[in-house]
Amino acid sequence: MSPDLAIVIVTYNSAHVVGDLLDSLPAALDGVKADVVVVDNGSSDETAGLVAARGGCRVVQAANIGYAGGINRGVREAAQAEAILVLNPDVRLH
Repeated sequence: MSPDLAIVIVTYNSAHVVGDLLDSLPAALDGVKADVVVVDNGSSDETAGLVAARGGCRVVQAANIGYAGGINRGVREAAQAEAILVLNPDVRLH
């Protein structure tokens, strides 16, 4: 069954903020089935490892292909869905 929503998060050295975004998703989604893809744009910090260890989303590691390139890569990697939500890692959903 396809998800209702594909969420693409593009990160770069975002270990200090991305966890709070991921923590905010379950309550904000309120039962909406979502495929969450985090595109790590060549971070030199622990962003990719931190996200992978949390579970609940897929991490795609990429060379730094820029923000738009990261979005495009995430959309290609995400499951087909009715809608796509693109988020910066410092966003919090309420």
